[in-house]
Amino acid sequence: MNVLKLKELVIKDFKSIKEQTFVFDDEPERYHIVGGNGTGKTSTYDAWCWLMTGRNSEESTQFSVVPIVDEKVVEDAKTMVEATVEMNERTVKLGKSLINGSITYYINGKARTATDFQDTLQLIEVEDIELFKILSKPDYFTSMHWKDQRAWLVKITDEISLES
Repeated sequence: MNVLKLKELVIKDFKSIKEQTFVFDDEPERYHIVGGNGTGKTSTYDAWCWLMTGRNSEESTQFSVVPIVDEKVVEDAKTMVEATVEMNERTVKLGKSLINGSITYYINGKARTATDFQDTLQLIEVEDIELFKILSKPDYFTSMHWKDQRAWLVKITDEISLES
């Protein structure tokens, strides 16, 4: 079974977040993002989703990632999201930046094309956006219609044999 582990998430000038780094070890039960309204909880998840899928947590591609300070857009922001992920003993650093309206993709610190970036996501098996949401958004699966839940359970589990 393939397991995708988020090892580090770095966010700069993304929505309400000026700069934040999260480092994760092998004890996922230790990590909870909590805080009052407007402290960056949703922005943190939006940053992760934007990097991996180009969408925000509400599945929209039409949203602003640039920071707003005192109700004004920061024009010269250098928005960047970077994640170090591990799958099957392979570690890769993925990044995306938005500077002056231009998106640049990074793989292991080197600028790459959007196609190269998508190919890398497929190698670490993040090509299925629906599965990504099921695995990364805690309440997504339970909000699905029961028939969709059943279909996904059948899809992601191994074949079950009735024989002993």
